[in-house]
Amino acid sequence: MPPALTQMLGNPSARVLLISPPAGEVGYEENLPLVGRAERAFVEILEAHRLALEENFLCVSCSRWGVKPSKASCEPVREFVEACGKEKLFPLYVCLGGVAFSHIFGGGKKPSMRTLAGSTLHLRELPGARLFVFNDPDPLAPEYSNRPQDRREDAFRARCQEDAQVQFDRHCLILKGLL
Repeated sequence: MPPALTQMLGNPSARVLLISPPAGEVGYEENLPLVGRAERAFVEILEAHRLALEENFLCVSCSRWGVKPSKASCEPVREFVEACGKEKLFPLYVCLGGVAFSHIFGGGKKPSMRTLAGSTLHLRELPGARLFVFNDPDPLAPEYSNRPQDRREDAFRARCQEDAQVQFDRHCLILKGLL
């Protein structure tokens, strides 16, 4: 593994490479992916569907040097993913959120997650492999609200979280079918 990569989590012999959003403050300090509240909620949903991270996935953060990804901070991970694609190491790649997708596969351009989420793609960077895209996990966190004035509205926040939970449950069922 290139030394610039974030420490990886999961099973080194897994058949699925999970590319997570950039590590938050805690993840940045510990150099680990999937340690934020929303990401932990995502892992709990995976486990509820019997898709244990430790057994089924090898996980790496899309950005190495902090919360705000850039071309430079994502380059080592993008090179790693491309090398894995050339070597055909993983039959399935999973992107968690638009930031991970845009910086690893989209040249930094933000995709429309409404059309990508829940989709299976075939990319030339990953010959013979498939790419599955999940929505951003932020709505899974209890403190999430996409508009500042709504932070005081508990009902709105709870509805956002429930909607996200349902959508991630559906996507996990699709993912299970791909494994």
